[in-house]
Amino acid sequence: MYDRLDFQNSDELCEQMAAACDTAILAFSTGKDSIAAWLQLRKYFRRIIPYYCYVVPGLEFVEHSLKYYEDFFGCHIYRL
Repeated sequence: MYDRLDFQNSDELCEQMAAACDTAILAFSTGKDSIAAWLQLRKYFRRIIPYYCYVVPGLEFVEHSLKYYEDFFGCHIYRL
């Protein structure tokens, strides 16, 4: 299905995945790793679908953070 499964870096991985599909799904925690992943994915994928998994739904500081990133990236973050 894929040409190879070992990659030297995330650019090679993203290039191969984007060649197969123009959409990426991102588990978004608001942490630095998921922010960096989103920034990287933007270079390769036409569409990114981020989602956030609640531990406790409706916490004001979490909603504030998610709203900030929705505004920054210009994309809705799905809450699950």
